[in-house]
Amino acid sequence: MSLDLCKGVCIIGVIAGHVLQQAGCGRAMQVFYSFHMPMLFMLSGYFISGRKTWQEFALSRARRLLVPYAVCCGIVIAGKSIVAAVKGRDWFAAFTEWLYISFYGSGAGQGTWIFDSSGVLHRLSGGEIGMFWFLLALFYGSLVVKWCWQKRWGAWVIAACSLLGIISSQYFYVPFSIQNGLAVTFWIFAGMLIREKGLWRYAKIAPLTLLMLAVSWLISIFWGETHLYRNYYGLGVVDVIGALSGSWLVFLLVNKFSEQYGSSSAGKVLAWIGCNTMMIYCVHFMAWNLLPTFRLAKKFADGMVAVALNFLVISILCLFCTYIFIHVREYFFTRSDLNVFKR
Repeated sequence: MSLDLCKGVCIIGVIAGHVLQQAGCGRAMQVFYSFHMPMLFMLSGYFISGRKTWQEFALSRARRLLVPYAVCCGIVIAGKSIVAAVKGRDWFAAFTEWLYISFYGSGAGQGTWIFDSSGVLHRLSGGEIGMFWFLLALFYGSLVVKWCWQKRWGAWVIAACSLLGIISSQYFYVPFSIQNGLAVTFWIFAGMLIREKGLWRYAKIAPLTLLMLAVSWLISIFWGETHLYRNYYGLGVVDVIGALSGSWLVFLLVNKFSEQYGSSSAGKVLAWIGCNTMMIYCVHFMAWNLLPTFRLAKKFADGMVAVALNFLVISILCLFCTYIFIHVREYFFTRSDLNVFKR
């Protein structure tokens, strides 16, 4: 149950981090960015099955990651086209632009690039696929790690892939979030190692070790930048250590919470959120691109109150829509018929 609770904390941190980033609260944002994505990738690696062949695993990952990507992008494309038509703009231009953005699949800050009629490469003003880089990167990264797992030289290949993704991103970006997928192989592999070695069974650690973990995490929070969406670690290896430390401390805190309050209403709600992380993430992506929640929040409040209101509205919306989807799914399908959002 503790790992489901960890996933719940991570997806709440994702929403909070995005809201703070949108409001320009960079240092507060780093509190969540310093652990949530690294921990999500490690949890994904932790649950990778060793029983499936690589081909079976690839098909399973495509169904669970690429199908939601295509469906949610399709909804956003339709929504953007409708909004453009209602506002009297060229709906077909909006449709084709977002179709290209969805196909291009670049993370936030990378840009969506296209050649114009004269052969000049330029950046589209419409934006990027943004937070959905996570699904593409998890797909590529999982396939690489699964292929390398238990091979003698597998760890070296993963290290090389991760470094290639990070270093190349400082000079240029390629489409489809391929560099992100290479870069996150480190985190996915770390999750598989944690499961293999049973490291998360050690919920009690020495006070000195606990202090070292806390110090390294705080250094990353106050002075670092852990931006996996553009493969950037402001303090380099210090931020990587900070992310590992932060993830471990979050696990320890969640494990303590699970022991004392796991059967409480709060524990059950957080576990439910963790079990439905993928669906919540997808709803968050669609709401983020289609609903002006922050602009509306600023009409009722200012400053951090507006930020908190925006976070509250998005969180409630994500949980409500996920709850409705699950009940609709259970009404029309069995779990074996439609399980793309399962763990």
